[in-house]
Amino acid sequence: MQITSSVVVKKTKWNKIKSDLIKADKSGVDVGWWSGFHNNGRSEGITLAQIAQWVDEGHINGGKYPGYTPPRPFLSQALGVALKQNDWLGKKIAVEIPKIFSGQTKWESFFKELGPDLVRLTQRVMEQFNNPSNSALTISLKGFDNPTIETGQLMESIDWRISERGGK
Repeated sequence: MQITSSVVVKKTKWNKIKSDLIKADKSGVDVGWWSGFHNNGRSEGITLAQIAQWVDEGHINGGKYPGYTPPRPFLSQALGVALKQNDWLGKKIAVEIPKIFSGQTKWESFFKELGPDLVRLTQRVMEQFNNPSNSALTISLKGFDNPTIETGQLMESIDWRISERGGK
């Protein structure tokens, strides 16, 4: 008497998870400035994205008040720190990823929820950023000491978008 057996491995669910992860790798959420120009009476015509980069990286000033503005890395450093300190993102991921894998929702819906949250977090980082502070001259001109905010236009204009990353 001979007994034979065979094992059939169904990979359907695993293949769907793999497909979902590949889709996620090809897109993401960007936060930033894609339109708009600075309007403060001194620098019209300069894009908000350029102003944000100058604030973040520092720059040499021209015009009426020459000198050097030091970096205020609210995007390149402070935002990353805020994401690590606030566990809301980890909690959101822990709730939403199983829904994606079970087919209850899609990556696009997750990104659409995440975008406004990241905008609010970036705005909060800008509101709280204080080191290095403004110079005495800048404080006297602005009337307050917040190195990432002058008129509020930059902070109010932050937007988000779902972007294609080109993934593998």
